[in-house]
Amino acid sequence: MISKILHHPRIKIILAALLLYIVTYFFIDHVWYANHQFLFSNDTRLPLSMKAQDDTFFYIWSSNTAPGSYDAIKLAFIAPLGLIVKFFYLFSIPLDPSVYQKLLFTTLLFFSGLSFYYLISTIAPSTNKISRAIGAFFYTFNFGSLFLWIGLSQILFRYSFYPFILAIFIKNLQSQKPKILRSAVLLAVLYTATITPAYQTIPFIILDLFFLFLYLIFFLYLNFGQAKKIKTAILSSLTTFGIWFLLNMFYLLPLSYGFAYTMSQSIGSSVQIYRDSDSLFILNSSRISDSIRLMGYWALGSYSKGTPYYHWYQPYLSNPLLIFSFLIPVVSFLALFGKKYRSYILFFGLTLTVFIFFLKGSYNPLGNLNHFIFSHFNLTTIFRSGYQRFIGYIALSMLVLFTLGLDMIFNIKIKQSRK
Repeated sequence: MISKILHHPRIKIILAALLLYIVTYFFIDHVWYANHQFLFSNDTRLPLSMKAQDDTFFYIWSSNTAPGSYDAIKLAFIAPLGLIVKFFYLFSIPLDPSVYQKLLFTTLLFFSGLSFYYLISTIAPSTNKISRAIGAFFYTFNFGSLFLWIGLSQILFRYSFYPFILAIFIKNLQSQKPKILRSAVLLAVLYTATITPAYQTIPFIILDLFFLFLYLIFFLYLNFGQAKKIKTAILSSLTTFGIWFLLNMFYLLPLSYGFAYTMSQSIGSSVQIYRDSDSLFILNSSRISDSIRLMGYWALGSYSKGTPYYHWYQPYLSNPLLIFSFLIPVVSFLALFGKKYRSYILFFGLTLTVFIFFLKGSYNPLGNLNHFIFSHFNLTTIFRSGYQRFIGYIALSMLVLFTLGLDMIFNIKIKQSRK
């Protein structure tokens, strides 16, 4: 009986996933933590106790300003991290904060790969499973994601689950027999449970919705003239984001108010961070030659008083790995010549171009135009950390193309071996 259960295909998948999770945990503990208890960097958020005063994280509203304000850090903490802490406190379960951080780290790493694998399975179901697995591995571990991972901020929730949300959004639009309300509620709830904890600032929301909006426009363009499909797609999208807004309205309204106030203060402000936004925008921009390799953040290879800003990054500066870094853009470029999945190749090629243009900032080509657009419309304030804001979308678009290009190579080799 037990043997029969263990040989069931789904049980095999579950056991394989569990084994992968355990291996990932011990890999992180041994290689990245290297016998240290914690990893800390900019914007790291970690509860160090499970005491009753942690309930203060659940009080997010402030009446210091009318019509009220918010604490973005607390908002992001509540779900799911705060709820987990609350659960352990209520049932008096001991939890080591170091283990808590490692488990969180492992879970997000694990789901980032699964999320990307699911996206490829959705948009390109006939691709080789090995191609999908390699693409998922590089989505989890690349130069850009390492910058985000080590920081361990709430941004990781966006990076880990965004491919999953995008895949469901695409499936809803393509559904031949759409059940609009049910699918919209499901997507809105999943969106709220997975990515919403990362929304500490409005720019993250704007960019995530902008990417989905680009796909909606692309889908409508591909189905131009098919009135029923267009109507269903628009209705499904409006319903989904309407429900999502209602679920999150309790903090979106004060967050928007705070964002508007911040933007108004930044215009002609004497506060240092606002005055420096323009120079920070330039500093955090990345050359195209670096962006296509998911590199380019100035501090990754830099030092302060002889000490590297990111000590873990130093091995990646070796010549073999720098040469290897060109593998992803080269294979991704090959995908542009593929005949299968042309619509997705065009879409992700478009989004890759758009976000590389955003990230390159004042670098050529058209550097002056790019700088003028961002500075003229006061966008340097909210996008002064360009690498942090844009690298996730570049990685997503690039690695979708990389996976499709890699699948082309595998198919060519398979055909040659059969001759």
